[in-house]
Parts: sequence; C-alpha cells; structure tokens
Amino acid sequence: MFSSTVLLSAAVGFVNGHTIFQRVHVNGVDQGYLNGVRYPTYDGPITNVSDPSVICNGGPNPLVTPYSQTIIDVPAGGTFIAEWHHVLQPDGYDPTDPADPIDPSHLGPVMAYMAAVPSALQTDVTGLEWFKIWED
Repeated sequence: MFSSTVLLSAAVGFVNGHTIFQRVHVNGVDQGYLNGVRYPTYDGPITNVSDPSVICNGGPNPLVTPYSQTIIDVPAGGTFIAEWHHVLQPDGYDPTDPADPIDPSHLGPVMAYMAAVPSALQTDVTGLEWFKIWED
C-alpha cells in the first residue's frame, strides 16, 4: 500500500519560501483538514538546508503533537494533491485572506519530497533516503 510506505516533507530552497502543508486530496476527494499530516505551529522558514529540522519541519517551528494516527490510502496510479496555506486557519482556508495560500512576503521555491518508511506512523524521520516529487 503506497500510503503506508512514504512520508511527505516540505523543504525550503531559500529563506523566503515557506508555507504549511495542511490538507490532502486523493482522486479528488478531500481527506479532511490536518487529517493524516504532520504540521508545525508556525510557518517560519528553516534557513539552513543542512539542518535536520528541514525534515518534516521542527526547530523554530515545532510540530504539533500528538501526530495524526490516520493513514491516507493512495491507490497505485491515483492522484495525490497537497494543499498548502501560509497560516493555520479554522478549517485551513479563509476566503477573505488575500495573502492565502502563500503570503507575498513568503515567496520563494517550495519543494516536496518523499521517503520510503516501514510505517507511516513512525516518528523518527532521520537517515531516510528522500526523493523530490514536486517543486514550484
């Protein structure tokens, strides 16, 4: 099962580009706000790309715990859409916020990586072999 063998991580290529991964859509179906994702308390950038905090965030942006115990199934060949916003809002989106999804002061590249893991519920994400799946 694809979803039980990978973790998704957001990495920043430059200081300015930062946002928060908050929602997943599988084959066009919304999986729920903050459901099945690990998310930080704040959207500040991690400026040192060799800092282990760049993996699933952390450091100046501590991850919210306890982590979601939901594993989202993505069938082989299915579509996976990650939804990003610049701040945590009730239900993830405020249509009146002109700075959403990425605040103009936060512009810069955003990259998404995945890594194979024995369990999507594991908490240790160091030492994994990451591969890039998306960049903007």
